Amino acid sequence: MTIEHLTKEQAEWILNDYAKIRTHSYLNGYINEHVKFQSMIRNKKIERPGCGCEFQSFADVSNSLYEQFEQQIKDIYER
Repeated sequence: MTIEHLTKEQAEWILNDYAKIRTHSYLNGYINEHVKFQSMIRNKKIERPGCGCEFQSFADVSNSLYEQFEQQIKDIYER
């Protein structure tokens, strides 16, 4: 998977807003940000998990994607 489709504005949101909440423990309050982030990274609409019991694993996937692509996101932001 590549993230070349990511815009500078999206990279800015990820680094300035999403990064602050991505490891926050109150998942119910931030699950929409995880959905937005995954939609940006995957370049397709990602559906919100249907059950609160899925929130933690969904957030874990988001955090893994963030860590995997963090440098590339920074590179896009700095262009």
